[in-house]
Amino acid sequence: QEFYGLPPDPAVLRARAVKEALHEMGHTFGLSHCPDGRCAMALSHSVRQIDIKGSDYCDGCRVLIEERRAARPGGAAGSREDFR
Repeated sequence: QEFYGLPPDPAVLRARAVKEALHEMGHTFGLSHCPDGRCAMALSHSVRQIDIKGSDYCDGCRVLIEERRAARPGGAAGSREDFR
């Protein structure tokens, strides 16, 4: 926020960080960028795009992550809720 001359807003910073962390975690599961602009895997070229997208994966990306987790040695630990 300060970069744009706005007062600091810890809640906005936290929300953006969560969205980008989910995005990068998706890449660790081999996901590419999602065309759904609300999905955490949507490509963001600006802070505005980060603010627009959600802090969750779309159904398609969530299924891909679950499939790849299940294919790991040792199977899928945790539950579907781990990625919400």
